Amino acid sequence: MTNRLLIVEDEKEAVEVMTEFFEELGFEVQAANNGQEGLDLLRSFKPQLVITDIKMPLMNGEKFLDEVRQDPSGKSVKVIITTGFTDGGMTRDRMKQFNVSAYLEKPVSLDRLEEVVQHLKL
Repeated sequence: MTNRLLIVEDEKEAVEVMTEFFEELGFEVQAANNGQEGLDLLRSFKPQLVITDIKMPLMNGEKFLDEVRQDPSGKSVKVIITTGFTDGGMTRDRMKQFNVSAYLEKPVSLDRLEEVVQHLKL
């Protein structure tokens, strides 16, 4: 079975780079450029892994994660947060509450991202 990845990111270039990278690794990838689109895709696409930014238009990453964890299709999905801010506005307690698997600062190294994903054992 192919692993499904949902990328929720408003930076188009980051989406393109991650999409190409993960497709080469054998993932089926869908992308959303804000949290609301991400929620819609979460429900229809049912990914095993979500990589999300925190600071986005319409619905930020924290609100998105709050909704993900309340949705039946998002309770067990693995989540990696990426952000350009040192703390991304999210505390360790909040990350624990959302059951975040990893937190990476931008610019994200693809090698580091691959290492984190392999560690998750999807």
